[in-house]
Amino acid sequence: MQRLDWFADVKAYTERLVAIRGVSPSEEENVVASEILALLHKDGLESLYTASGFDLIQDDPYGRKNVYAFLRGQGPETLILLGHFDTVDTADYGDLEPLALQPTELAWHIDELLPPDVALEGERSDWLFGRGVGDMKSGVAVNIALMRHLVANSHESPLPFSVLMLATPDEENESAGVLQAVRFLVRWREEQQLRYLLQDPQTDRRSSPVAQQSFPTSSLEQQEEYNKEKLNMSSFFALGVLNTDYASALYPGDPHRYVYGGTVGKLLPSFLCIGRESHVGAPFAGLDANLLMAELIRDLSMNDELCDTGKGQRTVPPVTLHATDLKQHYDVQLPFAAYFYLNVLTLTSGPEELLQRLRQVAQTALERLLQRVDETERRWRSATGQSGHIEPRRGIIVSYAELYAETVRRLGEKRVRQALDETWQQLPPTLDKRERSLHLVQRLWSLSNLRGPAVVIYYAPPYYPHVPESVGLLSEAIDEVVHAHPEQHLARREFFPLLSDISYLQLDEQMDIRALTANMPIWREDEEVPRPGAYSLPLRLMQQLQLPVFNWGVHGRGAHQRDEAVLMSYSFGALPQLLYEVIQVLAQRLK
Repeated sequence: MQRLDWFADVKAYTERLVAIRGVSPSEEENVVASEILALLHKDGLESLYTASGFDLIQDDPYGRKNVYAFLRGQGPETLILLGHFDTVDTADYGDLEPLALQPTELAWHIDELLPPDVALEGERSDWLFGRGVGDMKSGVAVNIALMRHLVANSHESPLPFSVLMLATPDEENESAGVLQAVRFLVRWREEQQLRYLLQDPQTDRRSSPVAQQSFPTSSLEQQEEYNKEKLNMSSFFALGVLNTDYASALYPGDPHRYVYGGTVGKLLPSFLCIGRESHVGAPFAGLDANLLMAELIRDLSMNDELCDTGKGQRTVPPVTLHATDLKQHYDVQLPFAAYFYLNVLTLTSGPEELLQRLRQVAQTALERLLQRVDETERRWRSATGQSGHIEPRRGIIVSYAELYAETVRRLGEKRVRQALDETWQQLPPTLDKRERSLHLVQRLWSLSNLRGPAVVIYYAPPYYPHVPESVGLLSEAIDEVVHAHPEQHLARREFFPLLSDISYLQLDEQMDIRALTANMPIWREDEEVPRPGAYSLPLRLMQQLQLPVFNWGVHGRGAHQRDEAVLMSYSFGALPQLLYEVIQVLAQRLK
C-alpha cells in the first residue's frame, strides 16, 4: 500500500476551519462552507473535479448550503465521503471563550480546560483543543485532504469507481444539511447515472442502471463485458458512505480506535401531564401537575430497563431534556398542566414498541401516585377530625393519535382540523418545534373536553432511525485494512453510539413508523406543501438510497464541552492513511 504524509495538511485545514465560527443554526455556517470549497479548489485543483460547488438547502431560513465535490471514476460505483462542519456554541468556555476558536492559544490553558479528575491519553502536546476540533471539523479536514489527493492524481491513477464528498451544516440542530443531501444524492445518481449500491446478481440486466450506463471512452463490447463481470459477482456487494465524525474511548484506559458499521437511533417521546386545578388551600380538590410529571420522570429518566439492546451493545438510559409546568405567572392556583420530553436512543426498537413500553410505565406511575394521594388524604382527614367517603381517584393514559380519534368522534374531522390549523397559524413561524408540538397537543386536549388527571404521550422531532451494519464490498475493504494494522488497536463495532447524520441515509423498509407519524402533531409528509414549523423526513428517498454507512472518524474527547480536543497523531496522520488504504483496496477489487 502506498503510504503518504497527511499530518501537516490535515492539521492546517482543521485550524482554518476551526477559526471560523459556525454555530448551528445560523448564517455563520455559510462562511465555513465557502472555506471548505476554497480548500478543495486550492492550488489550481478546481478544474480537475468533475463537478464541485454548493447545493442550497430547500426552504432554509438561513440560506445554508451543502458543499460537494465529485470525481468521476471509470465505473458507476460511488464512494461517498461525508462530514458536517457546524458546531455548538462556545459559551461553555467561560473566560476562555475568546480563545475557543484558536487552538494554538488554547494550548497554553490546558490545565484550565480539563476537569481535575481527567488524565489525557499519551502526551499533552499530541492534543489539539478548541470548539469543533473533534466534532467534527477535523473529520471534514481529513475528507478534504483525501479528496484533494485523489483529484490531483486522477489522470495518472484513475479510480475504477467515483468519489463524492459532501460536507453539511446543521448536524448539531435538526440535520437539515444531510436531509438536503438525501435529495441531492437521489438526484445526482439519476443525473450522473451512478450506483451507490451494486445490483443484486439476479437483477435483470436490461433494467439495471449499469446496463444503461454509457462510457464515452469504451466500446459497446467493453461496456457489455463490464456489465457481465459486475452482474456475475458471487454476492451482494455495495459501496456506501464513510463518515468521519469523532469517536472516543468507551472506558478509562481504553486503547482502541473504533470503526462503526451502523448508528444508534433516537426518538423524543413527550408527555403532557394534566392535573386538576384547585386553590392551594384545598390541594385535595385538585392535583398538582408537577407532582404527576415528577413521578413519571422518576420512573422514566435513567431507567436502565428502558435501554435498548442489539448485537452485544446497549444504549445509555433515557434522560429528560426539558421539563416545566405551563404556568406563566405567579398565583395560588395549583399548576394543572406540565410537560417534559425524554431522549431515548434505539438500536432495534421502533416507535410503536417504544410507545407501548412508555405507556405501561406511565400507567403504573399514574396509578401509584393517585393511590398515594388517596392515602394521604385519608390520613390528613383522620388527623384533622374530618370524615366522609373518599372516592378513589382515576386517571387516563392516552396517545396523541387516540386523543385525536376521540375528539374527531365527538366533534367531527372538519372542526378539529380547523381548530388545530388556527392554532398553528397563530404561532410564530420560528417557534421551537417542541414548543409548537406542545401548543397543538394542548389545543387538542381542550377540544376533547376530557378532564385530568391524564397523560398524553406524543412524539416531537427530531427522529433518527437506527441503522444496522451492512455487509458488502466497503465492509470487506474496511475489515482488510483493520486487520492489516494491529499496531493501531482498531476495533469494529456495529452501532455508532452518538447521534449522527448517517441515520438518514438508510431506512429499513420493514420499519413501521406509522406510530411516529400518527403521534407527531407537526408531522407533514415530505411531498406536501411546506408549512412553517412543520417537520418532515424524505422517508421514501431514504428507502431508495439504502446506503451502507460506516463511521471511521478522528479520535477525540470532550465534544460539546470546554475540554473538546482531538488526538493529532492518530487523527491527522494515521486516520487519513487508513482511509486511503480502504480506497486502494476498493480500487483493487473493482478493477
